[in-house]
Amino acid sequence: MRFGRHIGLLLCLCMISLQTIADISSIEHRRALLIACDEFVTQDSMAPSALGTTQAMRRILSDDLRGYDKVTTIINQPLDKIGLQNSLHSAFEGATENDTSFIYISTHGEKMGADSWFSLLFSDGKIQHRVWGKDLLKYLSTIPGQKILFLDSCYSGSIIPKGGWQNKLRPVSIPNDIIILTSSGADELSYNWSGGSNNLLGGSYFTLALESALSASFHFQADENRNGVITLEECKRFLMDNLGPSSVQSFPENSDFVVVQAQNVPYIQSSLTGLSFDSRILTKESDSLYFSFILHQPANLSYLLVYRKEGQWLFDGAQVIHENIKSSPGYQERSLALENIPDIESGYAVLIIAERVDNGMAPLASTLLSVEMSCHEPIQLSTASIFNPIKGEELSISFTHERPCRYSLAIYDAQGSIVAQPVLHAISRPQTKFGTTVYWDGKDKNGYILGKGLYWAQVTVYEGNQVMTAFSSSFLLEESQDETVEVLSTQRESP
Repeated sequence: MRFGRHIGLLLCLCMISLQTIADISSIEHRRALLIACDEFVTQDSMAPSALGTTQAMRRILSDDLRGYDKVTTIINQPLDKIGLQNSLHSAFEGATENDTSFIYISTHGEKMGADSWFSLLFSDGKIQHRVWGKDLLKYLSTIPGQKILFLDSCYSGSIIPKGGWQNKLRPVSIPNDIIILTSSGADELSYNWSGGSNNLLGGSYFTLALESALSASFHFQADENRNGVITLEECKRFLMDNLGPSSVQSFPENSDFVVVQAQNVPYIQSSLTGLSFDSRILTKESDSLYFSFILHQPANLSYLLVYRKEGQWLFDGAQVIHENIKSSPGYQERSLALENIPDIESGYAVLIIAERVDNGMAPLASTLLSVEMSCHEPIQLSTASIFNPIKGEELSISFTHERPCRYSLAIYDAQGSIVAQPVLHAISRPQTKFGTTVYWDGKDKNGYILGKGLYWAQVTVYEGNQVMTAFSSSFLLEESQDETVEVLSTQRESP
């Protein structure tokens, strides 16, 4: 009898132990690897941006209620392919399918060769190595579980590839266990800043905007519906409004993946939040720029208007307007006179609000402005001819325009009905000198993937008082898991 009780107790303990093991194995572990370089052999120094950006990312990660078990930081290390692989392996050792691995990389990005292959530079200022973007994705795919990649470099959109005119006929496809956010499009530069005494302060405009979006210090401004979670799409929308110098790209589009779980914040530590404009679109007749914001700490404010010429922002030639007295905390309204602003050759400008500190300036916020100008050039719309959203592919849709514009995008089925409206009254950004590329995930207005068949895209462009429309050629939406072959369509049709 006593022996039987022992067996029963042993079986009970075994069952409890097995259940405990199962519970432990199902727990999500979160780890992060932050890599930044600001000293190079073939490029100018960006110091001290590496320290500034990694510190900002650490603050963002520490504000996530889910917590990170381990955060590894690597600054100014000349990692080659093997070194990067080893760093990833060390940072995410023990990862399982239940885990999340976050990777942030801030460095110089380059495009090389006839096919514009994208690469990242890793350097300590004396030794420098190049790692191809396609190899980085390959290394990430070997890590079990969910991966999140935030990439802060010039041309970083090339890794998806998005935001580049040369990518317009390629369906976009990335493994579904990798979430990606980039600081710029495939044809864009990404920018850093430095300030303070002896330039001891610094970082990137992308990471500055990220911290405004995702940190407790800025009251998690990207949480649009204040539900306590910030999705990738919410983060992207905030950055598009609050990152002036470049256009962020993401994969997948319209993703509800939770980037940060916000916490209740009793007070705000940042200097400035809530930047809002009467309009970010100016006309040639506009004489003032009206905007408002909330200032949380006393500050000596300055405003910089940066113009764009021949595809680059002219930071060195920015128009600077200083306020003569220190502003007190509270709701602020401003009106900047525009009569002395020169003609904007590209139609775009960036407004930066900065705080004067220790004989320098530290940016608090930035946003893109555009000047609408009439343009009589006909627009042309092009897409890939086939894509498969079931396989995670997204359709690239490109249209030409020479000047800033507002635009809407609609998808028609073979019966001539509008089945999706991916974009409604958006404002263009200076992605490329040719026009704009947007991406559609194959979903209808209710978020469901549409059925197999022929579809058309229609873009409506508003330039000043002009309204222009154009249809693409038909494209085929596939819905099988079989390999698809891209076929370029040349016949122009409309439903």
